[in-house]
Amino acid sequence: CQQASMAQDSKDISGPWSNRDSKIKLIGKLQSPNCGASLDVNVTGMQTAKVFEKASNAGLLATVSTLAHLTVTVKQMRYSSAQSTGVRVSMLTISAQAVLDSYLCLVFLFLSVTLEPLFFMWGSLAFLQFVTFSMIGMRFILLVWKMRRTDVFEQGWDAVRRELGFLYIRLYGSLFIGLILFYVFWGSLELYVLFLLSPWVPQIIHSAQHNFRGSVLKEYVCVSSMARLLPVLYVTACPSNFMQIAPNFQFALVATLWMALQVGIVYLQAWKGGWFVIPRVLLPARYNYYRALPVAESAAGAGDVEMQGAPADDLEAGTARECVICMQAVDSSGRGAVTPCNHV
Repeated sequence: CQQASMAQDSKDISGPWSNRDSKIKLIGKLQSPNCGASLDVNVTGMQTAKVFEKASNAGLLATVSTLAHLTVTVKQMRYSSAQSTGVRVSMLTISAQAVLDSYLCLVFLFLSVTLEPLFFMWGSLAFLQFVTFSMIGMRFILLVWKMRRTDVFEQGWDAVRRELGFLYIRLYGSLFIGLILFYVFWGSLELYVLFLLSPWVPQIIHSAQHNFRGSVLKEYVCVSSMARLLPVLYVTACPSNFMQIAPNFQFALVATLWMALQVGIVYLQAWKGGWFVIPRVLLPARYNYYRALPVAESAAGAGDVEMQGAPADDLEAGTARECVICMQAVDSSGRGAVTPCNHV
């Protein structure tokens, strides 16, 4: 049979966001006039050179993001090393940060195996993410746990080892449960990703419960949030990502607004106090330590009465109130703290 063939090499133009510069389409047709047979061939492929170039640029961006997150985490650890600041940090928040680091480590490791020419770059990035999770993140968790469970150390090392074992079981158990949930919610990954992008919710609740102010550094909140949001935005908002995934701008906007809402509430709690998120009508009554200063009891025993001011030299005459700490005269015309038992 005589055969005739023709082929055409053209770019793929299916869809407005289909990485046109990375995809190619090969269209071919094989005909046999004598036998009356024909074969149509339609093959779509990728230009690997451009894909690897995009993957290299994405790897550099991820490296900068990881190093920035690592730097602010170390700074936050130093800030939280004191007892007064360490107890303000939520254990669930830093545990969620560690779990996210472990997931990113798995993703980078998978990319290093898949993109063999870029194995060194993505493999080094996976190792850096592993260090962030296993050394920095775990040390931060142990630091906060030690400040909260000081009573365990009084019970001996057996109790310390037992509590540490429970801590590791809960942490690694949550990691594996997250992987299982990833499989279960495969059909609705958007909800699962939004759940992963909620690391500051436990911190907001923790600060609201104890009325903490300034629990975490602002740069730690900002940089960590950007590091978590950046991979999601690259996949959902970048039309020419190297993974050939069609963008979803609506979800990218929702994820950005959700993370920005959390960061905004954390900042407002650092400014106005942890009870900022609780309506005023639900707050308990608080004693006002800056109420009007009461006058000292008169020699006639008439009792404490309100007055506008008292000169300091009235202490010698026994008509002015004296401070119970420094034993000096209290100027009632100024502002001072008054206890419920009228001690100034």
